[in-house]
Amino acid sequence: MSPHLLRRAFRLIGVASLLTGATLVLASSSASAHNTVGSPGANFRAEIRGVAPAVADLTVKITDLGQHVEVTSTLHTVIVLGYDGEPYLRIDDRGVSENVFSPSSFLNRTSTPAHLAPDEFDATAEPSWNRRTETRVASWHDHRIHPMASGSSLDHLGHAMSFVWRLELLVDGQPVTVNGTTRLLTAPSLLPSILVTLGAAGLTLALLRRFPRIAATTLGIGTIGVAVAISFARWHASTATTESQAVGGIGPLIATTLLAIAIFKTVRRGPRAAAPFLLFAFGATTITVGFALAEWLFYAELPATGPAMLWRLLVATVIGVGSGGVLISAMWLRSKPTN
Repeated sequence: MSPHLLRRAFRLIGVASLLTGATLVLASSSASAHNTVGSPGANFRAEIRGVAPAVADLTVKITDLGQHVEVTSTLHTVIVLGYDGEPYLRIDDRGVSENVFSPSSFLNRTSTPAHLAPDEFDATAEPSWNRRTETRVASWHDHRIHPMASGSSLDHLGHAMSFVWRLELLVDGQPVTVNGTTRLLTAPSLLPSILVTLGAAGLTLALLRRFPRIAATTLGIGTIGVAVAISFARWHASTATTESQAVGGIGPLIATTLLAIAIFKTVRRGPRAAAPFLLFAFGATTITVGFALAEWLFYAELPATGPAMLWRLLVATVIGVGSGGVLISAMWLRSKPTN
């Protein structure tokens, strides 16, 4: 490769790296600012067993793999009671309001609170309501429905494999109890994912060596297809806002767009001439789709519609194919371009 072409390639890689890096930082900052929104996965399952007494126009459900409880009512005034029996949330004609003095409002800010609520959060104080939304749908993270760290003051599980829980509501001033259960799930074995990753990487290396143009094109198109399928499954299952989902999808979108450009360059000029594009495109896809979702390999329940095993294996495949593509592309960059 000529020095001029190499300089252009690395300038392109540098600019694209900065753009993708900024995207990942933005996505990470958004996630940190709302660290109980959504879930990377779960090894437990929380289920509602009943609402007593039954109330018309009152809906209670578990969302985000046990990370949130959602209560909806279009007719009633509903008060959600916190951990100390204090008024925590209120649903009425103005929307959803939060009692700023409720200890639950402090504890529910994170999925794993480091300490109990400070003294200014007083369950016995007169409620002071701060409006959260204008809709009549209350959604909050509730520590009563998921396992907590062993030894935590909120730990319900101990050494048991399941526990029962209940949430207390006041509906138009009348007490209503939501009963449920949570059980632990067995974490998946990493062996299938490791084998798929190694197998995909080895097959990718062999195919790119033997049939460079066809393999680079086919593997690139296949990787785009897998990335789109994973993104659609995540989008369909998510209860996050459209803005949050869009921010989280910028990285994979940039990566797959670069991969599409690399495929076009490969078809027109050959894989060795397109090596700079393939190198960065495979690398970006591996990072934003593969490694970004590598935590899925450790969870039985995933935030995606469809079989969890399928998504775990597809993430492992992306890591393997992308790593193999990066290695071969780097080798091609060191050789002279040929058609």
